[in-house]
Amino acid sequence: MANPLITGSMPLKQWAGSYEFSTTSAINVISNSSGSDAVVDVDHMSLSNVDGTNAATVTIARYNQDGTALFSEAGTETTAGANVIDGTGVDIIVGLTVPAGGKVVFYDKQAPGRLLENQSYVITPSAGADVTVDLAWTTKGGS
Repeated sequence: MANPLITGSMPLKQWAGSYEFSTTSAINVISNSSGSDAVVDVDHMSLSNVDGTNAATVTIARYNQDGTALFSEAGTETTAGANVIDGTGVDIIVGLTVPAGGKVVFYDKQAPGRLLENQSYVITPSAGADVTVDLAWTTKGGS
């Protein structure tokens, strides 16, 4: 996995997207493609529980390959059916509780997440149709 050397002026692009999980399957929510020559800063990642009765839990992992994510460093959005998880994951947090009707902010501007080339974030919810992820990210570099 390359760590791009960014010098001089570089493109900065900002993107945002949301996704409501429909199953308890792991979903590759955002990736930075191999060879992108970019760094992706996840400026905001929050998880909302739209079930007003029961709490939900999620696991968030970083994978060492990009796969095919719902969102990418280029801001493109794919359908959930195109979701592909590649590589090996390292859990960042397991069993993060999202209270009934509540919201948990996982990354923000003061403590962002970062994806280098050929990396992705994968989220696995405990309850399908209850959890929504909201993302905002900045792509630094690339074309």
